[in-house]
Amino acid sequence: MFRFLSLLLFCGVYVIVLGDDADDRANAKGGPFSTIITKMQKCKKTDLPYQAKGERSAEITYELGDPGDRASGPSIIGNYTSLKEDPDLKMNITDFQQVKGKWEPIYGVFGINCYNRLVARFARIFHVRYNKQTCVVPKGTHRFNVDYDAVDHEFQTRRVYGKVLRRVVVTSKKKTVICLEIEAEVAPGEEM
Repeated sequence: MFRFLSLLLFCGVYVIVLGDDADDRANAKGGPFSTIITKMQKCKKTDLPYQAKGERSAEITYELGDPGDRASGPSIIGNYTSLKEDPDLKMNITDFQQVKGKWEPIYGVFGINCYNRLVARFARIFHVRYNKQTCVVPKGTHRFNVDYDAVDHEFQTRRVYGKVLRRVVVTSKKKTVICLEIEAEVAPGEEM
């Protein structure tokens, strides 16, 4: 967790630790981990309205791949399709932990654009190309097949165990372009 927060602060990202149950989480058991996706869906509710069909910047299609014999569970397979050039894309990421049956936010990164190293890292992981001077993703389809457990280990080496939810929201000009929620189970595992 410290490595993840240090990376975010080094990148110039403002990290906000959220929630009233910080003491409960601090006392929770955690350590080396494995993250297994249990559910992935488009957000049912967003803070900003979705872009109308004619103004959409991008679309995403996805499915959970067959885990086969992989201990880390299913991968995320899909396409990110850039429908038009949009230099105003920003990304928000909020992570939640299930505490006493409720989703409690544990940290968030808000309003990051392509000039941020975190976005560059996600773009590389998800095979999305973009112009680093203008922040424009060229029109076209970018196919990805991502091991979610490996992505989680890119940013942290230890984690609190239990049910987690990651909400990834891409916005442009006060409208939601893409909003995904990924539920997962964090269990004891090996350090990568």
